[in-house]
Amino acid sequence: MVRWGFWKNRTHNLARMSLGDLVFAFFTYYAVLVYLGFAGISLWLAARWYEAWQPLAISAVVAALVYPLAWYLFHRFVLHSQFLYRSPLTARAWKRIHFDHHQDPHNLVVLQQRGPFDFDAELRLLKERKIDVIVSRNSGGSASYPKIEAARVLRLPVIMISRPAKPAGYIVRTAAEAMAWLGHERPAPSLRGV
Repeated sequence: MVRWGFWKNRTHNLARMSLGDLVFAFFTYYAVLVYLGFAGISLWLAARWYEAWQPLAISAVVAALVYPLAWYLFHRFVLHSQFLYRSPLTARAWKRIHFDHHQDPHNLVVLQQRGPFDFDAELRLLKERKIDVIVSRNSGGSASYPKIEAARVLRLPVIMISRPAKPAGYIVRTAAEAMAWLGHERPAPSLRGV
């Protein structure tokens, strides 16, 4: 993608921009320029095929009222719903359409901390960093559980990565069976290579 001017640098902290900076950023963004181009073409076609001002004015008012409502409903109840990212068929498209437009994908932050963690600290972290989904591995312990509790309080989705299944072992009942197994059979290499 070609970037120019204000958008040449990928990262802009919108919370620290002035109104003038925001207006400038809006009207120099490539997608907005494309939309303005389409609007200009539409106005030219409307003027060219103009017959009466009443239908044109009514359609403009209806579009101005319906579009924001339709966009809000689509954004809130489709893009912010939980069914799109759960399906393997739609998860990738959902991430591209929804997640990427909410943040700069190049502005990544890695948090490194050592436990044990407490509930209040995890809750504060989730709120301050505006974290909206938790991905965690099932370590089997309780050290990271306050993070899960904080996510539940905030009603955040939690994606838990399960532990790999342990390979089936060889069971012996007596010492003689164990010695026979050790002397004649070799166990298959485990998944961990030990």
